Amino acid sequence: MWIRKRIDISYSDLLFGMGKCIVPPNFSKTIKAINAQWGDQSTFTCFSVRTGFDLLLKTLSYQEGGEVLISALTIPDMISIIEEHGLVAVPLEIDERTTLPSANSVKALITDNTCAVIITHLFGTHSPIDDIVSVVKNRDLLLIEDFAQSYGVESCKPNELTDISMYSFGTIKTATALGGAILEVQDTALRELMIKAYKIYPIQSTSSYLKKILKYSFLKTLTLSFSFAVLVKYCQWFSIDYDKILYKWSKGFSGDGFFQNIRKRPCSSLMSVMKRRFKDNRSQRYRAQTERGKILYSFASKYYSCPGDGAASHIYWVFPIIVKKEQEVDGLIALLRKNGFDATTRQSLIAVEDASQKSAYTASRAAQLIKSMIYLPCYDCMSLKEVKRLGLLLEKATSNDF
Repeated sequence: MWIRKRIDISYSDLLFGMGKCIVPPNFSKTIKAINAQWGDQSTFTCFSVRTGFDLLLKTLSYQEGGEVLISALTIPDMISIIEEHGLVAVPLEIDERTTLPSANSVKALITDNTCAVIITHLFGTHSPIDDIVSVVKNRDLLLIEDFAQSYGVESCKPNELTDISMYSFGTIKTATALGGAILEVQDTALRELMIKAYKIYPIQSTSSYLKKILKYSFLKTLTLSFSFAVLVKYCQWFSIDYDKILYKWSKGFSGDGFFQNIRKRPCSSLMSVMKRRFKDNRSQRYRAQTERGKILYSFASKYYSCPGDGAASHIYWVFPIIVKKEQEVDGLIALLRKNGFDATTRQSLIAVEDASQKSAYTASRAAQLIKSMIYLPCYDCMSLKEVKRLGLLLEKATSNDF
């Protein structure tokens, strides 16, 4: 059975990480090596995107009640961080084809209370945001581009006027290091203030990172096609919801003490794995991923909407489809799972609640997308034959009455 999302890290990377936990490298030298490797003087290496975003808002210290415009589909932790700093999240409705908000929607929602705008490139897509930049910079607002889901896309570069760019290497991300993030902070003074504040954060323990490596080494083996099928059968026999288990395993930060958990610095072992993953950034693997995405799209797009299909570039980090009738979702998932494809509706994204209702540009469409979205397995280690078989199953599903 093909799991919905594979862990994008090799066994050799995991063994390398274990070795670095046993003999940790020098902390300062590793940070300098990453900054040089990333090739940008604005580089800020941190524990996670959540960590960097939280630290950014803490450093900027906006007035309470200030508004942050954010793409209507995001992870709940981003909203928690915004609210922790006394700010209000205002959702920007996204265009299903590009996964980006329109410049008109951004313009309509900017007020004197607006302090920042966050544009998220979703599902492995990337498109230029020149029109949005023009609107935001005319009002002299902070512009943040979130590339957490888009790393690996060939054109994945921030607009030259973007203030902050965020890249994640968490557990389910492309080129994962099982943690870590890069922020590009263009304002030198702001970056220095963030670095100064960050130095007082405790460093993640090497033992906790080693435990994470061991955990995901086991999970990587467990989620191979054959062993995953055994796991699913076991869960079915004992009436265990394996879908819920997988979701829990994939969460980066869970349980109590969220802010305590994110307010840390990465250990040198984690940074060594990040450095290795950046060096081993193989475009051939990304091409294989994209090729499979395009093949599956050629089948799926005949019958379903595929978010991001109008984006300038697409690596198909995940492959969601939108089912026209919400009542058909469960039937389609059952059909695909029966035939060896672990489709699911469970996801980390939420539709941001639109409390203000300030204009016609509301986030109601995002809420509807969440209810009708199914994620399909599609990644480079799936054979082309299996990808095509999945596509043919989608065609078959259209003739069934769920």
